[in-house]
Amino acid sequence: MRNAAAARGRPTEVRISIGLALGGGAALVALSALVTLSVLLRWLGEGGIPGDFETVEMLTALAAFAMLPLCQQTRGNVIVDTLSRNWPPRAVRLVDALWDVLYAAVALIIAWGAWQGGRDALANGTATMVLGLPVGWAMIAAAGLAVWLAIGAVVSALRLVFEGRS
Repeated sequence: MRNAAAARGRPTEVRISIGLALGGGAALVALSALVTLSVLLRWLGEGGIPGDFETVEMLTALAAFAMLPLCQQTRGNVIVDTLSRNWPPRAVRLVDALWDVLYAAVALIIAWGAWQGGRDALANGTATMVLGLPVGWAMIAAAGLAVWLAIGAVVSALRLVFEGRS
């Protein structure tokens, strides 16, 4: 039995990215509640929630990386078409595909850096100052999400070139 998203004709990689984006959005909602509660507690003189800023730092980065693939796969990124406004549609698609491939390359460079940093952080036992959370796992998760972003960018480039879809 096909689910509703598949019935609407969404490719598998977009459905996966929707799930990731929903998870990222849920994380941001939870972080908003955490910050609100922490500020309220400080205002009431009870002190904030220990490690709130560390949690916000790590989860915000992961949430952003979780949402970027869906934005790319649905062509939600900002596009400046000042020069290409009057170009033939095929030329615009090819240039857009080139930018998608370059975006994928940048995402892979970010993934490589996050992977290396995560490995080093785990090997050195690097942890947050207040809660003592190991930061390496968050970096490795960000690396995985950046790889997914790169895959999505390549898929969208291929669609532009071979299917003419944007």
